[in-house]
Amino acid sequence: MSQNATHSSAAGVGFVLSAYVFWGVAPLYFVWVNFAGALEILAYRIVWSIPILALLITVTRQWSELSRLEWRSIRMLAVCAALLSINWLTFIYAVLDGRIVETSLGYFMNPLVSILLGWLVLKERLRPVQWLTVGLVVVSILVELVALGTISLVSITLAVTFGLYGLLRKQVNVPPGVGLGVETSIVAPVALGYLLFIHFSGGVVPRTVTELAWLAAGGIVTVFPL
Repeated sequence: MSQNATHSSAAGVGFVLSAYVFWGVAPLYFVWVNFAGALEILAYRIVWSIPILALLITVTRQWSELSRLEWRSIRMLAVCAALLSINWLTFIYAVLDGRIVETSLGYFMNPLVSILLGWLVLKERLRPVQWLTVGLVVVSILVELVALGTISLVSITLAVTFGLYGLLRKQVNVPPGVGLGVETSIVAPVALGYLLFIHFSGGVVPRTVTELAWLAAGGIVTVFPL
């Protein structure tokens, strides 16, 4: 393996570990904002991701990447946006419902789903020692399912939607920040429309400045690991 490939592999492991450690502590944030409903939290999360991503794209000087996007890529990112929204809503709902163990199991299953999709769809090949690792993960998941006492739809939904998201996102050659910016922009009108609806319909009590600040922080919680 070349030095560049080794460095790239090490960097990839570092990014993955950082993302999953962050996701591991992320439920604390959603516990703190449990004064709001799952759909409201999701809507704020989407809306407040956009200015953060705009700043990120500006700092990294990647606005020109948007002009290179083809309609096929935009359609693919729209599907990614739908998968990501389902994933986020399922996660938020489960945390607010006190089912954090099931969400953890879902993200524990996710790498396995990604590996299987890479093997089945992308025709990636695994070495024997890697298959052994996959086997150990499968056994670990079975042990967790037995301990849980049920097959959790929350866990399966989180693992499958994020696995499919990763597979489809890999097909679009665009920087991460730009891609996520397009994805959130696609669903932002729906999110903003929902927030305006519940505000003018009296669906929620008026939010304090502190509550709005906590909900806005969902943008950072969303953008950083992705």
